[in-house]
Amino acid sequence: MKKTLIVIIVTLTIVGGIIGSLIMMNKTSSKAKVEKTENLEIAEKVTDDCIDEYNELETADVEETNSEEEKVSPNAIFTFEKYYKECEHTVKRYEEVPSNLVNSSKEDIEKKYDKWTIKEFSKEKIVLHQDLEGMCGEHYMLRDVEGKINIYKLDDDGNEELINETDIATEYLTQTDMIDIENGLIVYGKENLNQLLEDFE
Repeated sequence: MKKTLIVIIVTLTIVGGIIGSLIMMNKTSSKAKVEKTENLEIAEKVTDDCIDEYNELETADVEETNSEEEKVSPNAIFTFEKYYKECEHTVKRYEEVPSNLVNSSKEDIEKKYDKWTIKEFSKEKIVLHQDLEGMCGEHYMLRDVEGKINIYKLDDDGNEELINETDIATEYLTQTDMIDIENGLIVYGKENLNQLLEDFE
């Protein structure tokens, strides 16, 4: 009887241990499933929040980019074009953007330069155009005076104003150039004038 009692106690202990282990494993498994589900919900929420923030930033970037495209950059170059109706020449002048016009819009530039037409507007380049009566003031006349080339500037009425007596001798020029200068060779633009004088030297 003692043996039977010991066998029953051992059997009950083993069965109790097995049942206890199964119950613990079941609880641990359920707890892991609950934690996994909670983690997925948190991850999903974080992901959704990140996507929302990304979308907000994307929209802000687009708006910011659009506003940047419409503003004058600190590195912008202004081009002033003056078209003279009488001689039909266009004189261009280039300037860096004045500091007070950095970040100005096209409308701000139109107000500031109300006598000019905006021909081109971007953040890096602004081209302003103006039509004017008369001549451009960059018309020159080369004449032979005592064997040397003199340079005259022509005004709107065609009057000549002596601006330079050069040391360039006309006797060394080609026959065609000599005839042109004797008759008065008209040259347009300072660059063309300088190039021609270099060729004659």
